[in-house]
Amino acid sequence: MPDHEQLLKKIYGETASRIADCCFRGELDEEHMRLLLNLLDLSVVKKQHPELFLLLQEWMDYFTDSENDRIIEATLLAMDFNDQETMQEHMKIIAELINEEKALQ
Repeated sequence: MPDHEQLLKKIYGETASRIADCCFRGELDEEHMRLLLNLLDLSVVKKQHPELFLLLQEWMDYFTDSENDRIIEATLLAMDFNDQETMQEHMKIIAELINEEKALQ
């Protein structure tokens, strides 16, 4: 049985391949592909910013395809995953938008 790291590498490779394939088949645009690959890298390789993934989960719990949801999506697409300060600022904006969405429901 493969060890945990080998399994993680396999899942990472298959997921990255599937994301790229969706883009090449036109099911996903390049911007969204880059976002998903960055999130995959952040979670599996760098193992950083678990708070971002908690925010994403919370967002999905309240997702209604509202204007706030579109702003959150645009904020994620604009996020520079190599700039920690900017990431923190974007996460703060996303958290505020999620809280606004919660208040509306």
